[in-house]
Amino acid sequence: MSSNSFSLLSKRLQNGIIDKLEWKSLRDVQEDTIPAILSGNNVIIQAATAGGKTEAAFFPILSIINDEGLPPLSVIYISPIRALLNNQEYRLKGLGSLVGIDAFKWHGEVSTGDKRHFKRDPDHIVATTPESLEVLLMNGSEPCVNLFEHVRFIVIDEIHYFANNDRGIQLMSIIERIQQYSKYDIQRIGLSATIGNPNNLLNWMQGSSKRNQSWIQPNLNSKRKTKLFIRYVDEWSEEELQSKVLPLLKQQKSLFFADSRSLAEKVANTIKNLGVQSRLHHSSISKIYREQTETLLQRERELMVACTSTMELGIDVGDLDVILQYNAPNTVSSFLQRLGRTGRREGRAAHYEFLTVNKESLLRSISLIELAREKWVESVKFPTHAYHVLIQQIYSTIREKQGATYDQLTNLIKDRRNFSSISEDNLQKLLEGLLKIGYLSVVDGIYFLSDQLEETFSRRNFLDLCSVFETTQEFMVKHQNREVGTLDSWFVNAFYKDNEPFLFILNGQVWKAAEIDKERFIIHANKAEKGAIPIWQGSGQKTSFAIAQQILRILSSHDSFPYIDQYASQRLKEYRMDFQHFGMKPGMMVIEEEPKGFTLNTFAGDEVNYTLATLLKHYTSAEVKSDYQKVKFKLEDYPYERLEKIIQGIQTDITSEDLLVLRNYIGDINIAKFQKYLPEFAEKSFIVEQLFDLKQLLSYLRTIEIVFRKL
Repeated sequence: MSSNSFSLLSKRLQNGIIDKLEWKSLRDVQEDTIPAILSGNNVIIQAATAGGKTEAAFFPILSIINDEGLPPLSVIYISPIRALLNNQEYRLKGLGSLVGIDAFKWHGEVSTGDKRHFKRDPDHIVATTPESLEVLLMNGSEPCVNLFEHVRFIVIDEIHYFANNDRGIQLMSIIERIQQYSKYDIQRIGLSATIGNPNNLLNWMQGSSKRNQSWIQPNLNSKRKTKLFIRYVDEWSEEELQSKVLPLLKQQKSLFFADSRSLAEKVANTIKNLGVQSRLHHSSISKIYREQTETLLQRERELMVACTSTMELGIDVGDLDVILQYNAPNTVSSFLQRLGRTGRREGRAAHYEFLTVNKESLLRSISLIELAREKWVESVKFPTHAYHVLIQQIYSTIREKQGATYDQLTNLIKDRRNFSSISEDNLQKLLEGLLKIGYLSVVDGIYFLSDQLEETFSRRNFLDLCSVFETTQEFMVKHQNREVGTLDSWFVNAFYKDNEPFLFILNGQVWKAAEIDKERFIIHANKAEKGAIPIWQGSGQKTSFAIAQQILRILSSHDSFPYIDQYASQRLKEYRMDFQHFGMKPGMMVIEEEPKGFTLNTFAGDEVNYTLATLLKHYTSAEVKSDYQKVKFKLEDYPYERLEKIIQGIQTDITSEDLLVLRNYIGDINIAKFQKYLPEFAEKSFIVEQLFDLKQLLSYLRTIEIVFRKL
């Protein structure tokens, strides 16, 4: 193999790549990444799904392990979901075998005996999740020294996913805690297919590391063939699907994305009735059935899998022919991730079809495509007042150290971007608040969990301390002692009635409860003929500023879109006719006077409009409501001139500190698991940062023209 990067690798690895993998050449992403990692840089690798990112990261890592004779544990590979870990385990084992080392998968479904053996005699690579790393840390300082002393590399798969949620904040803190045990400046490597702000992501990943940084994004000018189409249907029916969807599924392997578990069940049930082989894949289906589905996707020639975002991430399911989408995903990033599941074979286009059933999903689908064509992807936001995760890390560190000093707790806020607005004085105030509330105690300068918290997080609930996201109590559904999946307990309690059959659909099959064990949360079920689709709790879909503005551009223009069907085009024309008489265009806020107030038409997105609405409530005591398009301001006989002056004042005078008063208008809202443990000042900073977007609001207000329309 002739390649400058290939020649940098150890001879043993070179031979393995040629003889075992039978590769003839490296991909561009591997050519670009190998020198950067061998040079010791922290690296973000951005390339399409199935673009060879894993090999790009691990070839130079394996070469260093082989050349330097590094002892285990050398590499921690982190994945957001267990299903991806299960999938990657075989891949990492295969790559490790090229230089004679092995990989071990560690998560909650791995046996205690296997874990115990790994801790005694670790492999060079461990594949795990943030929660499992937290468990390892809480085993105590001495075991951590033995396990993490030789960690040289941390590879974070789907890093954009982590950066967008609380698990990413937890992960960055965990990495810094592991860094304290390692003899190396741990080299950090992130893998992603879609990133809007890679340099910011690199800085977030960097933490306390002193290494140089590299962002790898090969083939910037490559042209990938894509086939995109949006269909519109008035209702979800077998008749509509027979003509519009069935031809796409025949002799094809496909994923059908629906952005809730309930909708995925609905899709699978309907498609199954059309005679197409169909399966399901979502988080409430048992592991064994999910893995069966993944295996079938690799083997079958015709198969439709209805799924949620569990199939959006990098689980290898072979070559797919088409991605279908019920309505629209929430972000451009999700759309591109899903699109990347197809078109992998030489000469095949990536094929994505939207099936929209209402106005909003049609407009959102067009917006996602148009923004993607402009090469725009969401930027990751990095909160800096993440008290809700800091408090979890305080509790965890105290468990890890069996009592922690003030200096050890102070280390938690150093070199963590998500805690960067939390000063040492803030931390001292937080600790004093926790002592006052009775969650912590201090003896001779050593902080301990209170007896109350020790009881809360003891025994089985110990694992609850390791997860920063809230989990609802679920019933396990079993058929002939085999796990089928889970149902939310609130759904069971709401729909189960004494002396009436409890029928439901799960994993595409209708079930009838034979016995409900409410103490052990188990439902023993038998197959049945007809039942209700379960409802699972989940977060609603938010519309970002960029997507809202794109929808405004679509509604106010006469542009045609060749990728929408005739009926969708007809409906879009109707929507435009209703909208364009209003005369609103990009760059405008239209304020309409109404009998008892005003409507501020903004198309600024949910967060910006919620921020503006709550500020108006604060300054006027008016009744306000908002969605992504508008803010409704209701207060009789309020002069427009005064409203205009308030908006001008927001543009010029308001600061982030001023926003803290808005906590008074939110009410009793619980959006994070450890929020309930926070003292008032910390909870206020956390909530305000999570719910409001002052920066985007100010940017918007300072660039738009305000048009007032009287009655």
